[in-house]
Amino acid sequence: MKFIILLFTLISFASAANETEISVGLGYPFGSPTLGVQYAAKIDIFKVYASLGLVGYSTGLELAVSKNKKHSLGVTWGSELLSSDEGFGFITYSYHFNSFTSKGFLAGLGVGYTREEVGFENESGNWNGTGEIDTLPTLSLILGYKF
Repeated sequence: MKFIILLFTLISFASAANETEISVGLGYPFGSPTLGVQYAAKIDIFKVYASLGLVGYSTGLELAVSKNKKHSLGVTWGSELLSSDEGFGFITYSYHFNSFTSKGFLAGLGVGYTREEVGFENESGNWNGTGEIDTLPTLSLILGYKF
């Protein structure tokens, strides 16, 4: 439900945005640590995005922070099935090889947390959750291409 509300917010923002952008990549800003697609609404050096990955989703904000617009900082949050079924949050840094406002490759790092339910697999192969949630510090590699 949260994702749907955020998606409608993104659609509203997109109507006021100068441009939209689609990108593909790896890392939590793309919805999961695996491959994902990101749709962003941009106004000059600021963007709001929603992402759908192979095993999760995310949403976030990003801002170009250098004069040449090659460096950006952002935040992203969401959920995915591999290591954060109870959610994740990251502060991100990205280097845009051409520029934040141009098509091309980007690479970066994210520092944050992942949350997942603690449990074990019983003899019959079923998952038994304990109800406890582990919150772990996590480092994420970010690689992508903006179209």
